[in-house]
Amino acid sequence: MFAPDPTCNDGLLNQGEADTDCGGPCTPIRTCDIGQHCNVSTDCTSGICNSTNQCDNPTCNDGLLNQGEADTDCGGPCTPIRTCDIGQHCNVSTDCTSGICNSTNQCD
Repeated sequence: MFAPDPTCNDGLLNQGEADTDCGGPCTPIRTCDIGQHCNVSTDCTSGICNSTNQCDNPTCNDGLLNQGEADTDCGGPCTPIRTCDIGQHCNVSTDCTSGICNSTNQCD
C-alpha cells in the first residue's frame, strides 16, 4: 500500500509537492483541489491541470473523457452544445449529432 511522504502533512510547500501538502510525492493519496497549483494532471483530484498550472474543473473542451461524457468532450452533460460525430461512442441517440446511436454504441 502506498504511504504518503511524512512531509505531506506538515503545512509547508516542500519535497517536490505541487502545492502545500498535495501533488508530487503526495500523489495519489493527497491530490490537489480546484485552484491549487499543479505540475501535471495527476497532481489534481479533478485530473485537470490547466495552462496556468492550476487544478481546474472538468469541461466539455478539456480533451479528456470525464464527467459522464459519452466520448471525449461530447454527449452526456455536453449535449446539446457538443454532440458526438459519426463513429464516436454514444449511450443514447441524443448524444449524436445525427440523432442515431446504433446497437454497438456508435453514432451513425
